[in-house]
Amino acid sequence: PTMIRAAAKNHRHVAVIVKPESYDAVLAELEESGGELSAETRHWLANEAFAHTAAYDAAISRWFGLRYEAYPSHWLMPHEKFLDLAYGENPHQKAGLYIESGARSHVLSKVAKQHGRALSFNNVLDLDAARRLLDEFDRPACVIVKHNNPCGVAVADDVGEAYDKAFACDPLSAFGGVIVLNRPVGKALAERLHEQFIEVLLAPGFDDDALAVLTRKEAVRILEASEQREYEPRERDVKRVRGGLLVQDPDRIEETRETMTVATKAQPTEAQWDDLLFAWRVCRHVRSNAIVFAKEGATIG
Repeated sequence: PTMIRAAAKNHRHVAVIVKPESYDAVLAELEESGGELSAETRHWLANEAFAHTAAYDAAISRWFGLRYEAYPSHWLMPHEKFLDLAYGENPHQKAGLYIESGARSHVLSKVAKQHGRALSFNNVLDLDAARRLLDEFDRPACVIVKHNNPCGVAVADDVGEAYDKAFACDPLSAFGGVIVLNRPVGKALAERLHEQFIEVLLAPGFDDDALAVLTRKEAVRILEASEQREYEPRERDVKRVRGGLLVQDPDRIEETRETMTVATKAQPTEAQWDDLLFAWRVCRHVRSNAIVFAKEGATIG
C-alpha cells in the first residue's frame, strides 16, 4: 500500500496499475506512443490506485472496529461498482449498483440473467425486498413485490400452487411486479406466469421448456439464482439520510410459539398457529405500520 500510494502521488512521472484488467489498455497505449503514457492516463490510474488503497484501509479499520464495538466511532463501508443500471427511479436518472467490499453475499450474488432488458434501480430495490422475504421460508414459496412492498406471499406443497395463492392476494398490484420463487420453474407454471406482465422473475432454475415459454416476451427479466450462502449475521441495516446514515441491528429474532403469549381465552388451532407464524414473518417485511391478513399459508390482504 505504501508503494502504491507513493507512486500515485507521483503520477506526473509514474504510472501505477492496481487492476489486471487495466493491463491491455496501458500496453496498447505504450505501443502506440512509443513507450509514453499520457498525463490523462496516468491521472486516471492514480485515481484507481487511491481508491484501491482507501478501500483496503477501510476494510481493515472496519474489521478491527466491529470487534471492539457494535457501533464504532467511524462507520466505514467501502463499496465497489458491481453493475451499471439501465436508469434510476426515473428514466432521466443515472444509477449503479455498488457492493460492499468483502460481503459474504449480496442481492445479485450468484445470479445469472437468462433473458430480458437491463435491470433498473427499482428492479434491484424490489428484488432485494422480495429475496429477503423469500428467505423466511423453507417450504415451496412465492413472493410478489410491487413498489418495495409485498402484495402477495404464499407457501404450499409445490411452487405452482404457491404462485397461484400469492397472485390471488392482489392481482392488480402484481401487474408489473417482481416475482421470486424458491423452487425451479417447469413448463406448466411458466405458461401461467407468461399470462402476466412481470418486470423481474427470479427462481433457482428453469426447465428448457419453461424458458421457451417465458422468453416469448422480450422485456421480462429472467434471473436464475444459485446463491446458498446466508447473510452475514453481523450485517447492520443501513438507511441513507441527508448528510449521513441511520444504522440499526437487523430484525432477525426467530419468534416461535414457545416465545409467544396468547392473550385470549380461546386458543389457536394448529392451522391458526401456522397462519399466525406465517403472517408474522410477512409482517416483518411490510413497510410502515403493517397489517397482514393470512389464511391457509397465503396472504389475503
